[in-house]
Amino acid sequence: MSAFPALGFDPAPGDLSLLEGFVDNLSSGADGVDDALTVLDGADETTWTGLAADAFRANQSEEFRPRLVDSGRALRSSHTTLSTWVSELAEFQRRARVLEDDAAEARAAVNRSEGAREDADSSADGATPDPDAVRDAERALSLAQGDLASILAEARRLQEAVSQRAAEIARLLESARDEIGQYAGNWFSNTWDDAVDLADKFMEYVVPILEDILRAALPIISLLSFVFPALAPIALGISVALVVIDGLQALTGRGTWGDFAVGVAGLALGFAASGLSGVLGNGASVLRINIPTIGPGLATAGGGAMTGGVVTVASLSISTGALAGNTYWAATTANDMYSGGKDFLESISGPWTNLVERGRNLVAGEGPRTDEERW
Repeated sequence: MSAFPALGFDPAPGDLSLLEGFVDNLSSGADGVDDALTVLDGADETTWTGLAADAFRANQSEEFRPRLVDSGRALRSSHTTLSTWVSELAEFQRRARVLEDDAAEARAAVNRSEGAREDADSSADGATPDPDAVRDAERALSLAQGDLASILAEARRLQEAVSQRAAEIARLLESARDEIGQYAGNWFSNTWDDAVDLADKFMEYVVPILEDILRAALPIISLLSFVFPALAPIALGISVALVVIDGLQALTGRGTWGDFAVGVAGLALGFAASGLSGVLGNGASVLRINIPTIGPGLATAGGGAMTGGVVTVASLSISTGALAGNTYWAATTANDMYSGGKDFLESISGPWTNLVERGRNLVAGEGPRTDEERW
């Protein structure tokens, strides 16, 4: 049992193994940051070189490199601080063990002195105790108690030194922590960063899938909207959604403003055509294909017959939604064929091919991405 339980020292030789292992990890982390900075700066001839490397370093130098430098400095500072503390703590423990042994000997001396005094105080066969023996025993006891008090005072000073040094080490580690923590931001900035990250993931994974689905469905719904006018608003809505997607992709560098402009032009052409045909005035215009008939054979509602009539064999709606959806689809398909070097069938089947690749790669554990996006 320790002679100084209040000191909190455990003389076992393995006490510092966990702390020493943590110090080694800090050293490895600091070395890793130094290696990363070497690669980022292109200081090593064996590192990544070329135009791509230069572009990457230029892109990362403005914001990422200062953070990397500060993180490396904080790790190196923490390593130095804790490495020093390990050495000092080992010396504190050595001194504590020495004081523990000295205290044990001093307690034993006090116990012996107390026993000697009791023997000197007791009378044998009623004889008077020898004053000199009693005085010598009390002197020896006082000296032993003084030695023990001195050792305990030294132990208290050691405990105070350990506590003071531990507080200094803690302040140094807190300073290193704050150096890294300056990039943590406040609640608002962290929330904003999280929202930006979420939006980036949405644009990276969700929007491309949604775009393929809408582009696959648009030609079908747009053509059917001529026959079934109820589908016209859906065709128009899909077209507008795709224009918005093109705009978002252009803003985030995932698309071009040319694609966005073509989409806007397609919608504008559809609305213009609708206005010229008078659709915007009454909401819709219907083109009917009629076949006149001559002679009997058409029953009337009153049960009689009529000698001639008109049979409507087809009707096509030319509502705003139908025209806008179809002109948007025609414009974007033509642009895809021109800019991508595809034929008509390749342009039409492109979204379906993308959806098949996304499903296959998702099942394979590669995420819902096309083969092109994966590489």
